[in-house]
Amino acid sequence: MEFEIPANLSDLTAAALTGKAAAAKVEYDTLYAAVTPDSVTDEQIADLKGLHEFFSVTVPNEISGRER
Repeated sequence: MEFEIPANLSDLTAAALTGKAAAAKVEYDTLYAAVTPDSVTDEQIADLKGLHEFFSVTVPNEISGRER
């Protein structure tokens, strides 16, 4: 996996977080398109789960928490 999920989100602006989320989605889509049920590895599944959680849960929660 080329995309690296940032360890510390508090160092990033909301715009940077949005950009990272978009990059993670592209990485997710690319990886998802490259695997099949017969060829997917446990590592690829873990990468897909991590990427999906980052762009669909972690980043939105971080941005939402800052707006409170």
